[in-house]
Amino acid sequence: FKELVYYSLSQLLGAFLAAITVYGIYYNNIARLEDMKATSIFVTYRQESITTVAAFFTETLGSALLICGIFVIIGRNDTSPHAPVYIGALLSGITLSFGYQTAFAFNAARDLGPRIWMSIIGYSPFNYRNSYFWVPIVANYTGAVIGILVYKIFFKQQIN
Repeated sequence: FKELVYYSLSQLLGAFLAAITVYGIYYNNIARLEDMKATSIFVTYRQESITTVAAFFTETLGSALLICGIFVIIGRNDTSPHAPVYIGALLSGITLSFGYQTAFAFNAARDLGPRIWMSIIGYSPFNYRNSYFWVPIVANYTGAVIGILVYKIFFKQQIN
């Protein structure tokens, strides 16, 4: 739990600082955009064509597949030396499969850090799509827990 808090806060800070950097570099172009178009550069929203429930399921499943896949990749002796390549392929596959519906946050910090920054500077990233902001947070942590459980129940003993 201590590591979860440490890594979550570190990632949140990193995403926040990255949003500040990107905003500073592209300020002149971003300042011309409407509120939601500007914030959608930094944060995720569900497509209008799907419900919040469907978006929650998509984010949960994507996160679970990613976390379970990462544990499988790093847990095997034959794949762990090339983990970055395999994890990149895994993330690409998940993103291409599920990304369209929710813009694939798959990491709560990746979405929340920029949301906080955009809110500080006067945008409204917490208000769109029926206050969708909570989905990339709750669904991604839920998916991570499910992914770890699936790994421990179905894969860990077979790999070791």
